[in-house]
Amino acid sequence: MEENNYTIVELFEMLKSDESWESDPEMRKSIADELYSYIHGR
Repeated sequence: MEENNYTIVELFEMLKSDESWESDPEMRKSIADELYSYIHGR
């Protein structure tokens, strides 16, 4: 799995502009992982 280094702002922009994440568990997990690592300082 490739490493994605999105900023918190980019993640939320992706959520607002792309509805597919709602039905895509892999995308949800990726977003959750990114948010978690951002919040906890990587």
